[in-house]
Amino acid sequence: AGFFRVQHGEAEWEDLLAALTSLSPLERIGLVGNQWALARAGREPLDKLLDLVASLGNDDDPDVLAAVERVLTRLL
Repeated sequence: AGFFRVQHGEAEWEDLLAALTSLSPLERIGLVGNQWALARAGREPLDKLLDLVASLGNDDDPDVLAAVERVLTRLL
């Protein structure tokens, strides 16, 4: 048993950002959590996480926005 993080390649990452509206709220929440964990571990640069947060700024799902808020409050 284990818990795995996905480290997307650059092309995959750009495709994900472009297709955020086609992802379910749960998938968007998972993406935020995954990028936050990778950034904290030093496996991904913080700017990738911030690009994702900026892309989700107009999201209308309260759970997605709460996931973004949790990340942003930890950055303060």
